[in-house]
Amino acid sequence: MFSPILVDAFESVSIAYFGRSIQDKNLEAAGFRLYPRVLRSLQQALQDPQRSKAESTLVTVTLLMAFESVERTTQVSLIAHVHGALRLIEHRGPENHIHGVEHLLYTELRPYWVAAAIVSRTPSALASPDWINLPWSANPDRRDILHYLLDLAVEIPGLLWQFDDIEAALKSGMYSPHEIGVKQASLWSGVADLTDRFRQWKVQWVDNNPDGPPQEVEVSPDDTFPRFHCRDFRTRGIITPPIFVYRDLRLAQTMCLYYSTRLILSSADTRPTDRVGPLEQYSLGCGICRSLEWYIVNAPGNMINRLAFPVRVAWEVFPDGGPERQFMYEVLKLVERRHALGLWGSNMSEISPRAGPPRSQSPEMATGA
Repeated sequence: MFSPILVDAFESVSIAYFGRSIQDKNLEAAGFRLYPRVLRSLQQALQDPQRSKAESTLVTVTLLMAFESVERTTQVSLIAHVHGALRLIEHRGPENHIHGVEHLLYTELRPYWVAAAIVSRTPSALASPDWINLPWSANPDRRDILHYLLDLAVEIPGLLWQFDDIEAALKSGMYSPHEIGVKQASLWSGVADLTDRFRQWKVQWVDNNPDGPPQEVEVSPDDTFPRFHCRDFRTRGIITPPIFVYRDLRLAQTMCLYYSTRLILSSADTRPTDRVGPLEQYSLGCGICRSLEWYIVNAPGNMINRLAFPVRVAWEVFPDGGPERQFMYEVLKLVERRHALGLWGSNMSEISPRAGPPRSQSPEMATGA
């Protein structure tokens, strides 16, 4: 897989990263001087019909995506690389991700590709039956609990697009009540169906798992990790809930993605009855926060970014000035300091799936507090 563009990319990234790790500003700057040339070469490769489908081009895009998650050279650089990688993967087609490095880059990084599709809020080709099934055709046993969840999550971008389309139609005043009603009925049906399938997934893969669901463990008084406090809407007080302890990192990552995708889907849930309301949304956000300590303490540094998207989604469900966001702020700074991940120090606004929070009112308002 020798490729001049990949060699240049490795040279630029390795020099810049090594210079940063040993705090040699001159060496770090030398790596960054090579970076624009790499970006120009990559742009040329992406515009070429043949080179755009080359394995080396996909690896280069993925390498730069990983580099930007650490360095964050600009506010939009990471999300630009992620969206570029997603478009490249869709362009290559599912038949080119069945074997080898291409298969690994698609499957191991699939949570990022699905998150990018969600952030774009447009229907994704990854939701097609071919993309759901073909990449696994040579190794069906590699499809695990996480990927069965992502099979559902990849339908969310299309529903977000429907929601945005209805909002635009209402603002335009160009559609009749009947036309709006037809659009809403389609959205409500899709949201209800997908919400039910998410709940069925949790029962099948988590609640009824032979090894049991995640355990709840009280926080130790000697614990040095930031302490998560949340609201008890029955007593109207602030409590310290137990943290979640998982049997492995895969399950912890999967559950955080479950909570976050449920939250995002609920932002399009405008059904007059049976909708996912503010209290359940708050509980889903707390589920992410209660999972962070176990994951961050146990995960190696190169796996921390797997929770970046769920953390950003949880950030948006909580109000400013509350104990929940204070906890999340402390966690973001802890990760930035401990693992030198520039993305976490920025509050990760570039990977936000929406402009506002996933609910229009607070739980206090919903319960008449």
